[in-house]
Amino acid sequence: MNDLVSIVMPAYNVQNYIGKSIESILLQGYKNWELILIDDGSSDETLKVVESFACDDNRIHIYRQLNSGVSKTRNRGLDLAKGRYIAFLDGDDFWESSFLEEMIARIDQSRAPMVYCGCVSLYRNGSKKLHSKRFSYAKGNILPDVLLGRVSIANGAALFIKDFLIDNNLKFAEGCRSGEDFEFYIRVICLTHVDVVEKDLMVYVQRSNSACNLPWNWNLIDKYYSLQRVKYFITGNYNKNDKQIVMHALDLQTGQWIYRFLWKAIKYGYKKEVIELLKDELWYNPLKQISLEESRYKDKLKIKIILSKNERIWSLISCFR
Repeated sequence: MNDLVSIVMPAYNVQNYIGKSIESILLQGYKNWELILIDDGSSDETLKVVESFACDDNRIHIYRQLNSGVSKTRNRGLDLAKGRYIAFLDGDDFWESSFLEEMIARIDQSRAPMVYCGCVSLYRNGSKKLHSKRFSYAKGNILPDVLLGRVSIANGAALFIKDFLIDNNLKFAEGCRSGEDFEFYIRVICLTHVDVVEKDLMVYVQRSNSACNLPWNWNLIDKYYSLQRVKYFITGNYNKNDKQIVMHALDLQTGQWIYRFLWKAIKYGYKKEVIELLKDELWYNPLKQISLEESRYKDKLKIKIILSKNERIWSLISCFR
């Protein structure tokens, strides 16, 4: 167990966080790694921070590019990787010191192309949420568990066999501004069995200005197109006996996302745009379906309000939380 691990780290304006991310790699018990760090057009001192680390360790390789988005950046890192194993870690998150050691031991033992672990969400006030308290662990075919919300995989909490990703052309969807992580991991677990290390070995830092915590904006519509690509991929590549359950779970997840997106869109004044979207059965039908299956009164009422297409009623939405 001494094969090279390629760690791909995209970095964009994370000068206050990336030092800790890199230090967590330097502290790994497993030492045979390369860090492919790609600065995605940062306008702060991110590059200066990473260069200070690279001067002292030739395992750290720095690349610069014009801002291209996280998906294209990770894909570039995958193309540059020389290792047998691949791991992704964002420039504001970090690992426990045993992450690589334990993940590699499990992936070698199980011969699975992918292994994942739990994570800890760390908030600005110092509070934490443990993955192990919120989700279950599963191995083998975990696609149904992920789509049903029983299992969650955080980006940065997984290790892959590089050849498996390359052979199956598994990359992040470039140009996608929301949902790219979800789409990538669903594609992977659709094609293979996975294993798990049942420990929280990765720390996910919840920054107020990170991409997932920014105020609502219309770009979040990209998650819808990501869900549609996922449906197409599963339809063509998943042939297990529980396919009907899997497709139903994905349809419910899509409907729930549409509900949340449209509610916020109306709240932020995109009423005309929502009216146009509801004319499309690919938007309307999933929403109608979850209106029949939703058991919580408050959510059922919100869905009914959206489906009413009544702009006078919609004007009151700002009164709802």
